[in-house]
Parts: sequence; structure tokens; C-alpha cells
Amino acid sequence: MLFLQLALSVRQESQTWDEGNHIFAGYRSWTNADFGLNPEHPPLVKLLATVPLLRLPLQTPKLKDRDFKLEAFLDGKEFLYQNDADMILFRTRMAAAVLTLLLALLVFLATKEMFGTGAAFVALSLIVFEPNLLAHGAVVTTDVGLSCFMFATVYAFYRYVKVPSVARLIIVGVAAGLGPSLLVLAGGVLLGVVLLFWSSIGRLTGESPLTLEEAIGLAAPSPEEERKRSILRALKDLEYERSVGKISEEDFAELSGRYRADAKALLKLIDAESAPLRQRAEERLAARLREEKVSAPRKKKKKGASAAPNGPAEATSESTKDGATHGAPEAVTDGDDAGAVEAVPAVDVEVPAGPKCPACSTSNDADAVFCKRCGVHLFGRGNIPELGGAYVGVNVNCLDGIDPTQLKGIHWDGRHNNWQAGPRDEPWPVGT
Repeated sequence: MLFLQLALSVRQESQTWDEGNHIFAGYRSWTNADFGLNPEHPPLVKLLATVPLLRLPLQTPKLKDRDFKLEAFLDGKEFLYQNDADMILFRTRMAAAVLTLLLALLVFLATKEMFGTGAAFVALSLIVFEPNLLAHGAVVTTDVGLSCFMFATVYAFYRYVKVPSVARLIIVGVAAGLGPSLLVLAGGVLLGVVLLFWSSIGRLTGESPLTLEEAIGLAAPSPEEERKRSILRALKDLEYERSVGKISEEDFAELSGRYRADAKALLKLIDAESAPLRQRAEERLAARLREEKVSAPRKKKKKGASAAPNGPAEATSESTKDGATHGAPEAVTDGDDAGAVEAVPAVDVEVPAGPKCPACSTSNDADAVFCKRCGVHLFGRGNIPELGGAYVGVNVNCLDGIDPTQLKGIHWDGRHNNWQAGPRDEPWPVGT
């Protein structure tokens, strides 16, 4: 009866929000060994649901190098509707319904073992007509699969506690591992990354090895970093929801402005907290470079350099054109000839100057898109065929020695995406 309810009901239901996502991701996992789409959901249910599709001549859309969530959603929709969507949905839903039938069977067996046959039929009747299970029991999502394996784990552990044995313990492990085993695998990969990071830090600093606790602490993000990531995810989801028409332009502008203001405040806080650590890292790097420089070929002291009468030569510091002073060379004597003096120049570590923020005058990294202090947009990239394809737009206020009032600009109607109209000397009216 449960199978008939599921089979008859799903034929009348349209695609749910994320079924195309799961189906396309599962199909690519089988046919292309690609687990990069929809990676936040374990693949077992997706693989089980798409088994009936493997022998069908289906058209598969090509990936377009987009964000993995957007890629899976849009390509999943295209995958369904450039083929027979009703046939694909029915086959995959019936395959996913196997887990619902397995859950009902486990509930019956567990109740019978615990409370008797009469109670087992009562429990089975309740689960067969349970509205949530009927609604989700034949949908290609991970909800019912997780419920099934969680209950199977509890039931297997109950049987092991009653009569402990190696066979029953193995069954507990298998039931528990069908879902969380993927999490264990991901945890192992993460641990490997932490250990690699730990080893790299030790080699870079050349100091005593870090402890495992210190390495894990270095890899663990701060609450501010977690908050920043959540804001970036929210902005990405907001862009996606606007692209599919779920929110209006007014709501998008209000929400994105709020998120960007929060992100700007967090960037200032993170920059202030990381300044001492960055300074310490720069000092260690400079010290390491100086150590490496000692083994480099030595340069003979130039003629005319002044030397003290009874001591090693003294080298005066030299000022650069921007006022920075380079350190004096170190005097080094050769072991075979105490009178010979060679000068090893000190190492000057210079970082290429990046764009300067017009709002707060902060110097940023050369590849910075936003100001690290106030969040001003320094430059951006785009791709508009009418403008010749890929381009980079630079905030003129960030360029040194440039007076924007002395520049003559041309105006495009980008507000309305009216690129085909071409440029003109006067600004475009806002309301047109």
C-alpha cells in the first residue's frame, strides 16, 4: 500500500526545487566520476536514484564553469527538460522510494522484536499513512535516506546490546557507516591538509616543530572569519536568487547594501587583529632571507670607501630617492687573510606598491579588488562583447598623479544594459 501511494502520487507532482540538482549531480557521478556538483550532500541517495538512467540515451548539458551551486541548479533543470522530464522524474523517484520501503520494513521488524506482532502492525500502519513520509518518501533528496540509516543504526545497536556478538557489531558499523562514513573520509582529508600545513610552516620558519594543537589552532578560522564567510555566502546566494527572479531589484539592493556594510566592518576588525601577526611574519621572512644571503657570493669592497684606522671598514647608509634608508653593509673578514675586508650588503625586502585607496589613503596589495581597510571597490573585471570582450574597470581615483577632473570621458548606458547604443559624450538620462 505504501508503494502504491508513493507511485500514484509522484506521477502528479512537478519537480521540486532541488530535485534536478540532485539528479544531474548523481548522473554525472556515475557517467563522469564527477562529485564536484552538489558536494554538500552525500552521494549515496543520488547514486541510487540515478541507477535507472544509466542505460538510457540521454542528452547531457556541458558545464559552463559557473559556481557549483548555480551550475548544478541550472544544468540540472536543462538536463531534465531537454530529455523526457516526466520519465526521468518517475524512474529516479521510484528508485529513491526503495529507502522509504526499507525504513517501513525496519520499523516493523524493530517494533515486533521489542513489543510484539500487534504493536508492529500498529507502527507499520502509522508509518504507511504518515503525511511527511508520503510527501518526501519518493522525492530525490537525502531526507528519507538519512532517516532510514539513522533508524537502522539505532535498531542494530539495540540488537547488539541484547546479544553481543562480532557479527552484530559489524552490522552496527555498516549501518552507521552508510551515512557518516563520508564525513569520516572528509575529516581524514582535512586532517591531512592540517598536517601538511603544519609541516610547511615548520620548514618556512626553520624553528622548532609546531605541536599538533598549534597546527590545528592555525588552521581554525576565527569567529570573525566565519562571519565573513557567511556574509560572502549570503551575498552569493542573494545574487543567485536575483538571477532566477526570486527577489526584486529593490529587495536585492537593500539586502546587499546591508551585507556589504557588515562585511566592511568585519574587514576593518580582521585587519586590525591580524596586523601584529602580519608584522611578525614579515620580520621572520626578512630574517630568513638575510640568513640565506650569507651564503651568497661576497662582493669586494669598492675603492674609496672609508675605513677606521684600527678596525673593520665602516660603510655609510645610503638614502634612496623616496627617503628610505638602506641598512649598512656588514663587514666580514676572510679567515685566511685577516686584513682583507669584504662587505656583504644587507637585504632590503621591498613589496611592490599597490593601488592607494581614494577614500582612506591605505596602500593595498597589487591585486587587491577592494580596499583592505574601508572596502572601497578599487577595480573590477567584466566581459561585454559590445566593449570588445573581457575588460578591467579601474577606479580613476586610485591612480597616483591623475586628476579625474582633467580627463575627458565617454558615457555608456550600462544602467539599462543598452550597450548596443554605443558611447556618447554626454551622460545618459537616468530615467531612460
